[in-house]
Amino acid sequence: MNWPFTAWVAREVRKIAPIWVMFHEVAFPFVRRPLRHNIVAVANRLMARQLVKNVSRTFVSIPTWGDLLHKIAGPSVIAEWLPIPSTLESAVDGQAVTDLRKSLGTSNTVIGHFGTYGSPIVQWLEPAILSLLRKSADRTVLLIGRNGEAFRETLIKNHPDLSEQIVATGGVSIASASWHIAACDLLLQPYPDGVSSRRTSVMAGLALGVPVVTNLGELTEPVWGTESNGIMLAAEPSSIAQSAEQLLTETPAERRLRGERERAWYASRFTIERTIEVLRGDYRS
Repeated sequence: MNWPFTAWVAREVRKIAPIWVMFHEVAFPFVRRPLRHNIVAVANRLMARQLVKNVSRTFVSIPTWGDLLHKIAGPSVIAEWLPIPSTLESAVDGQAVTDLRKSLGTSNTVIGHFGTYGSPIVQWLEPAILSLLRKSADRTVLLIGRNGEAFRETLIKNHPDLSEQIVATGGVSIASASWHIAACDLLLQPYPDGVSSRRTSVMAGLALGVPVVTNLGELTEPVWGTESNGIMLAAEPSSIAQSAEQLLTETPAERRLRGERERAWYASRFTIERTIEVLRGDYRS
């Protein structure tokens, strides 16, 4: 609730230089409990209103935030959708990926997840993993990213028979994260509020051409349903395992083609070049 900062921006903005603001998220949501968190929600909205009324240009990570800013500050606010690129390298060391595949079992199907394993996502990820591993002993789940070790420990504590099928990398370098993702046959990326263009974890899979299974939700942009013909979209997080099973019925060649379609869509929508194009563009056109 940094009200002094937004007040300072509103007061000094015209004295310094044109200021642009980027909202990765706009405001804390209103909640039933604890009620005191709604003070944060109100303060955030007042801060956002003060900012967009005084800055030269406003960007949002997903179109839904533009709708929220219109409610907060009025329909005259111009909120531009700024694509969020993958934060990982899209070119990988082929030998490193091959070596990783060998260590995971070349005959196994490798099912990955890339993230930090927060409680809302783990809530949906855990049953999907258990369902997929119970179907075949030739499947390996690869948990990529920090906090994955703790999640693995929880899984094998409750399901010790699956300990050989679950691998966690822990925190890894940017290059290593890319290699691990590229070594997967598919990625499970459930999101409680739905996949959206602010999720860099899903962007990593798209950029690397790895088939992604994710889900629709309240924050999902329409383009995911109309343009992303390579992605396997579940109706909700609880359907992730079912959608993954459907994808696994495809041949490796079909999955590679799916991944290439994802990569091409990413290149047309979300690369850093696309971000720069928007920043350079005339926002009033």
